[in-house]
Formats: sequence, C-alpha cells, structure tokens
Amino acid sequence: MIKTVFLDIDNTLLDFNECANVSAQKAFRDLNLTYHEGVFPVFTEENDKLWLKIEDGTITREELHRVRWQLIFDRLQIDADGILMEKLFLDYIKESPVLMAGALELLTYLSPRYTVCLASNAPEQQQLKRLAHTPILPLVDHIFLSEALGAAKPEKAFWDACFAQLSDASPETSIIIGDSLTADIIGGAGYGLKTCWFNPNHLLTPTDCQIDYVVHTLAEIKDIL
Repeated sequence: MIKTVFLDIDNTLLDFNECANVSAQKAFRDLNLTYHEGVFPVFTEENDKLWLKIEDGTITREELHRVRWQLIFDRLQIDADGILMEKLFLDYIKESPVLMAGALELLTYLSPRYTVCLASNAPEQQQLKRLAHTPILPLVDHIFLSEALGAAKPEKAFWDACFAQLSDASPETSIIIGDSLTADIIGGAGYGLKTCWFNPNHLLTPTDCQIDYVVHTLAEIKDIL
C-alpha cells in the first residue's frame, strides 16, 4: 500500500519549458537581442545535456550556470555575454512559475490521502521562490531539494537523506512520479520505490528500466493512487 508520494517539480508540477521560454524572451529583450523561434530548441538541447551531466556527477550546478547560455550563444552565433544572460534568465525564472495542466487538482486529491513530498534537483532558492508564487505549498508536506540535501537524484544519498527525515515512511510504501527517466524513474526504482513516469509527449516507453506506471496526463494518476 502506497503511503508516501514523491513528485518531481519541473515539467511534472511546474511547466519549466514554458517558464524558461518566457524568461529567455525577457532576458533577450534586456540585452537588446532578437529572440526567434530557433532559440528555445537550442536552449532545450543544451540544457538537457548539461542536466544529464549533473545527474551522472560529471559537472556541478555552478558549472552549468557558468556555461549554459554561452554554449547556446555559440551555437546560435550570437555575440553576447553568457554569464549576464544566465543571471537575467535566473532572475526572471524565479518570478514566473507556470503550473502544469492538472497539477493543482492532483495535489488537492493527494494531500488528504498521502504524505506528499516534492523532490527536485533544481537550485534551492529558485524552486522555493517559484513555489511561493503558486497555490500548491499548503498541499505539500515536505520539500526535498538536492542543494539542501547535499546529493542529487538519482543518487542513493539523495533518497537516504529524504527517508532520514520521514520516520514513518519506507521505500516499499512510496512512489516517485516524474518526467525524467534517469533522475526520477531509474533513481527511484534503484532505491526500491514504485515508479510512475509522467510522459506527456507520448515518448516510446523504454524496456531497459523498471517503470511501474506510465501516464500521459496528471489526471491519470488518480486512477493509480
């Protein structure tokens, strides 16, 4: 029986892509740069590659912030200051959370039934500020952020730190819901949690990792829990 529900934040509860797109447009405006439809696909590709490196421990979050926008500018052949762009981008992203469709309804459903925990690798202050601009915090029991815990998903140490603060929880009675196969699904399954892959883009389900449930909308989770 599931008693504890862990939910990823970005692109599970909060629409990071929409938030990042809007924030990038505002930062481009501040730098007097032209924002065009080719910018965000390059951002997504480079950002995803950098976060995979964070998950496997080959770079730090600080290194990501130092190189992210310079890599993007180099690919787009834009002559601009990547460090300044990163600062502006982060300032805007903290103030512009966008809830995923069905996120508030899901948490309203889960809150009286389960211990609800948020689990994220994103920067602590960024996430806390973004969450504070949403109505979901009263529906959450715990927020576990890798920066505060000193370890990131999918590391075992991340889950060790989470369960050390949950005296009445165990992996066997817990589930992780998230969009990342590496951080959420493989990491959670390796620790003994049930897993639910949030797959809104209907990607092909891999067969080389343990996935207990696949959902394409957050509303479908009510049929599982």
